[in-house]
Amino acid sequence: MWSHEPRASSTLSSTESWLRLRNFYTCLKYMMFCFNTIIFVSGGILLGLGIWIRYGGILFSKILGSYAVHFLNIGYFCIVVGLMLTVLGFLGCLGAMKESRFLLLMFIMTMMAIFIAKIAAAVLALAFTQMVEGILREKGPKSLKEYYVDNVKDDAVSGSWNSVMQRLKCCGFNNYTDFSNSVFVNKTGLLYPKACCTTPDSSVCEA
Repeated sequence: MWSHEPRASSTLSSTESWLRLRNFYTCLKYMMFCFNTIIFVSGGILLGLGIWIRYGGILFSKILGSYAVHFLNIGYFCIVVGLMLTVLGFLGCLGAMKESRFLLLMFIMTMMAIFIAKIAAAVLALAFTQMVEGILREKGPKSLKEYYVDNVKDDAVSGSWNSVMQRLKCCGFNNYTDFSNSVFVNKTGLLYPKACCTTPDSSVCEA
């Protein structure tokens, strides 16, 4: 009689291999879904940042003057990249769950394009770092002197400076002397605003 045990063993081994491959593929699919979800959320955040920069143009123009156009261009760049990442993340998630080869191929091609764009953006950021630092050093103290008027709720420039000084626990751009001969000093007679103090609401904080 012929024994069927080797054939049964071979069939069992093939079944186990297929199950392992299927489990691996399922795990890979969900990992890809999670990865693309992160890309989708990151794109949404970058898109929101770009819109905020774009519609904060009035604030930037007061602080940075003629240099504000460079920051508005950064806003447009963030909007474009944010949209690309959002669409990419959506296509990746959809392709992973639907197991669509076409969508996954689009995802891979878009990933390559964005990777190249990120390299270009990194090179540009490195090239413009010193320029941005120079702009801030030139325009930062000037905006304090000309536009800062203390705790005014409807004044975007003053509100932004108050937030920065309170969070960073600093006073002015370099130090409190940045307020010398400023609109704030001429208006209030104080040497520096309460935002410079550790507890701005304290009555002890008097310049």
